[in-house]
Amino acid sequence: VFDTKVGSHNLYFYYLRMYLLKSTTAKVYMKSGSYHVTQDNLTKWTKVFDGTVSPDSNSRAIIDFSSSRFYAPAGSTVAFYISYGSGAAFVYSQTGTFSNADVSVQSGHLMTQQRGNTLPASYKYGSGYDFLDLISYGYAPSPTPVPSSTPSSTPSSTPSSTPSGTPSE
Repeated sequence: VFDTKVGSHNLYFYYLRMYLLKSTTAKVYMKSGSYHVTQDNLTKWTKVFDGTVSPDSNSRAIIDFSSSRFYAPAGSTVAFYISYGSGAAFVYSQTGTFSNADVSVQSGHLMTQQRGNTLPASYKYGSGYDFLDLISYGYAPSPTPVPSSTPSSTPSSTPSSTPSGTPSE
């Protein structure tokens, strides 16, 4: 589980590429906000992937969730939680965060095995573990303002009960 901090552009996240040691099932959950202040009920997260992943000849695998891409507004924090169906399936590092102008990937935690729809309560090896390889994203348009059913300001005057003059033609 790890956080990303989005820069000055709205983003859509599309897929993850990672180093895998073997074929396994995987689930990827995402949410707006940090996992540190999270709702541990995974039904409150957005599941963007649930399927089988297999490494290619270079031990890399793509977890593609472009059909359910995840929107991240500029300046926001987005948490990722990746759950694998078998242990010792992926490679991680302890090298620190990495970033560019658009997104900063923060160090995270390796968790104990997921059971049901709850984020595991304990960290398996502590903190400072890093996601390796690639997070694919694209720029997203700014949200379109939606009309409000509530007026945004009060009228400047009240209607008069007497006419102001004769109607104009």
